[in-house]
Amino acid sequence: MFGLVDANNFYVSCERVFQPRYEKRPVVVLSSNDGNVVSRSAEVKALGVPMGAPYFEVKELLRANNAAVFSSNYALYGSMSARVMYCLAQRVPALEIYSIDEAFLDLHGLEQHLTPYLGRLDYLAQTLRTDVKRRTGIPTCVGVAPTKTLAKLANRLAKKHPDLDGVLYLDSAERRAWALKHVAVGDVWGIGRQYAAKLTAAGIDSAADLARVSDAWARKHLGGVVGARLVQELQGRPCAGLHPSEDGTLSRQSLSCSRTFGQPLTTYADVLAAVATFLSRVAEKLRAQGDTAHVLTVYLSKTGSAPMRCPPFRARLR
Repeated sequence: MFGLVDANNFYVSCERVFQPRYEKRPVVVLSSNDGNVVSRSAEVKALGVPMGAPYFEVKELLRANNAAVFSSNYALYGSMSARVMYCLAQRVPALEIYSIDEAFLDLHGLEQHLTPYLGRLDYLAQTLRTDVKRRTGIPTCVGVAPTKTLAKLANRLAKKHPDLDGVLYLDSAERRAWALKHVAVGDVWGIGRQYAAKLTAAGIDSAADLARVSDAWARKHLGGVVGARLVQELQGRPCAGLHPSEDGTLSRQSLSCSRTFGQPLTTYADVLAAVATFLSRVAEKLRAQGDTAHVLTVYLSKTGSAPMRCPPFRARLR
């Protein structure tokens, strides 16, 4: 069995830990240079503010609803993430730090050692949530399932359904069938927008529909063996174990650093400075795990109407 622990509205939760007066108030955290909304409290989500919304578009709505607005503080979020991961690492045999606010847990074989919890992994998951909240102040949800893809799916449902009390344990075929039925195919881990549109056009609307396709169909229409493995994971057949993570104990096969800007950058010097800064951060991660780079990719995303007047970048490895 795998577990997937995900912090709720992580950046917002970090701010609330140190300023609890905002606990019931709408709160948003903005991206670098205060350009976009990158974390929303439940109250802000109820207002209809989407993730990634440009701040200038929702500023008046947030002000009218007395929302607290924070600039991002990545040093704080990194520190709080390390505390959460440390709590989890003390309770399970192994974990994969998937992102700053998510971690996969290896729960295989633990049932026989869970006498205080009646052998139930969902009881263990509840104690993990309680322990993390008590020690760090960060609320979490946990999905438990036979595969990583199903654990991710279970976690999503645990967040959406308050009656589940933050934990969903897919320990039976009936529970897995219910979960698959209630997740749209576009929300399945590994299905992007293009594949979601393609699958919907083929009459595959839910995760349950996708789980029913054959391996041959998945190989043909979902990118070969990767698609076949995704379908097998939805069917309860594990195809992947824990992967390397950035926790300093395991090496990642790829590293990245990307940010959005508060205003368009239209000159070569400004863009070059930003790329150099992000490259330095990636190099720090690379040195920390004692590796060297094989391929370096630099990408730019143009938004709005401002013209890009930058010559092409030429990346050289040294």
